Amino acid sequence: MTHAEVRVFNTSTQIDYYGQKRREKSFVNEANIVSLLKKKAKPGVPIIFGRHSVCYALIADRMSFYYLIGPLTTGLDAARLPQVNIKIEQLSHTSSCDTDVWFDELSLLQNMLTNSPIQGTDIYQANNIGAVEVHENALRTTAYFYNNQENNFKHNPYDQEVRELKSIEEGNIERLNDSMHSRLPVMFTR
Repeated sequence: MTHAEVRVFNTSTQIDYYGQKRREKSFVNEANIVSLLKKKAKPGVPIIFGRHSVCYALIADRMSFYYLIGPLTTGLDAARLPQVNIKIEQLSHTSSCDTDVWFDELSLLQNMLTNSPIQGTDIYQANNIGAVEVHENALRTTAYFYNNQENNFKHNPYDQEVRELKSIEEGNIERLNDSMHSRLPVMFTR
């Protein structure tokens, strides 16, 4: 269902494994993995993190069990995810899956374990996945509408009306025409 290996931990050690056949040797750093899981886990929503080019998911249930799912390659840029230094025995084959499908499967597993009504989109929000893209899109949209408004109306933020009135008071027709047709570029910064 999750397209990846699932390791089940309790509060001190790994207790179960589901997925491809495991090698005989054990994990390199099991105690560190368990302490890391305890720090990162939040009941209610899966935590997504990356290591190198692969993604992992962490689900905590209500009875102090932790489900570590991965490694898995998805459409997510693992470099933009929180990086965690875990040493897990990796098999020769890493599964891959579409991000939306994987998140829907994770939310189903989370709902079964904790009886919580989350959806795949909740995982995006809880892990701030795509927050940078949303912010950049908001900046582009704002700039587009602002530039459209400035181009449609003869108004700019640099007191164009004051210059026009001053030109009329002084009787300077040339300066009045310049003021009426002036455009100043607008740039947005972060």
